[in-house]
Amino acid sequence: MLLDNPDVREDVIVAELKTLYATGFISLAPLLSFTMLMLALYPDWQEKARQEVDQVLDGEVVSPKDVSKLTTIEMILRETLRLYPTMPLIARVCIKDTMLGDVFIPKGLGVSVNVVALHHDRDLWGDDVNEFNPSRFKNGTATAAKHPMAFMPFAYGVRTCIGRAFSEMQCKIIIANILQRFEVKLSPNYRHHPVITGPLIPKHGMPVILKPRRNF
Repeated sequence: MLLDNPDVREDVIVAELKTLYATGFISLAPLLSFTMLMLALYPDWQEKARQEVDQVLDGEVVSPKDVSKLTTIEMILRETLRLYPTMPLIARVCIKDTMLGDVFIPKGLGVSVNVVALHHDRDLWGDDVNEFNPSRFKNGTATAAKHPMAFMPFAYGVRTCIGRAFSEMQCKIIIANILQRFEVKLSPNYRHHPVITGPLIPKHGMPVILKPRRNF
């Protein structure tokens, strides 16, 4: 077992398990909420995603083999995460003295990355940084910006969040099921007020109108 290995710290394992739970479940609702907002605000992208769902699923229930084929939904999710990162701040504690370029970080120092600022940096993302443009991710995340590490809603490298693949898969399946059956419109009762409570959430909820598709 891992805990029998003297080189494996128990607190690190516990932290990873907490992260899996937080990203796989607690943060899923905010990501889905803001994705629904983007689908409602940009009906052209909603229709592109729906056409993809119809082509891939052909009226059937989404299965694991279908998830990787939903590339338009994947681009929409990534652009939503860029504009509204579920975890706006990534915090770490340095476990040993470290040099980061010319900067010395002593053991025990807490450091954090402001993901919102990074994802809205015009120098990295271009003049359309504040616009919803999922096509910037058509070739993946590494080439979406001027630096391959500019997109990090789940952190990056060996410390990438353990729950990333799990949460993205859940979101793809849920969005595909919704688009297969409904058209998404924004409720007139919606009030835009993202707020950080750990994850980034819509303070007043995400009221939307789901209109059943004809002939489904």
